[in-house]
Formats: sequence, structure tokens, C-alpha cells
Amino acid sequence: MTGVLGVATAWVLPVPHAVWLATSALRVAKPDTAARHGRARDRVVGTIGGGTIAALLLTPPLTVAERATVVAVTICAMQLAGAAHYGWWTLCLTVVALSFDMQHGANDWRLAGVRMGLTVAGAALALVVCGLGDRRRIRAAS
Repeated sequence: MTGVLGVATAWVLPVPHAVWLATSALRVAKPDTAARHGRARDRVVGTIGGGTIAALLLTPPLTVAERATVVAVTICAMQLAGAAHYGWWTLCLTVVALSFDMQHGANDWRLAGVRMGLTVAGAALALVVCGLGDRRRIRAAS
């Protein structure tokens, strides 16, 4: 249900890369409540951190070589962090994703902000939908 609602919402949003909402919702959705809340926190904090870093690093004009260096260093850091450190992994993923999308100019902060907002919305969607499922299972077990 989380995936269907995430994709449907992303489909109608008039923003670039709205599928980030659905991706965030699906990555946060976990059957265990504590794991879900931890994943939501890590996803949101990592994306906000990564979006901020990307906007700061990529707002000045960079050559192709400089941009490639940012991506290479970030991918190395992402591999070192590993998925077990999901917040750091997400921070790196966000920098890499925005590195391919961002061009020099005022839109850098706007695009980073859109990514951050979509992540918060996707995480919130997963928490609500999965939380409703938890309540339904508890009632059925009673």
C-alpha cells in the first residue's frame, strides 16, 4: 500500500524527480515499528544533510573534472559507510543524485529543497500507512 500511494502521489506532483517521494516511502516502510522509525529518521536527516552539502558544493561553477571528483569522493565515502549506516549512506546518495541534476545557479538550492521535502513527505507517508497497518494487526490479534 505504501508503494502504491507513494507512486500515485509522485505521479501527480508537478515537481522534478517526484519519484523520490515513492522511493523514500518504500525505503522507510518496515514491518517493525522501531526499525521503521529509525529508518525514517536516518533517511530524513541523511537527505537534508546531503542536500545541504550538495547545494553548498555544487552552487559555485565547477568544471566537469571537479564535479566528477565530488561524485567519486562521495561514492567512496558511501561505500565506506555501507548500508548498515543508513543515514550516512543516504547523505552520500543525495549528494551523488544531486550532482547529476544540479547546474550552477539559483536552482541548486531549490532542487535540493525539493529533494528534502519529497523525502520528508515519503517518510511521513510510510510512517502513517505502516502505522495504520500496525493498528489493524493489533486489533485483529485482540
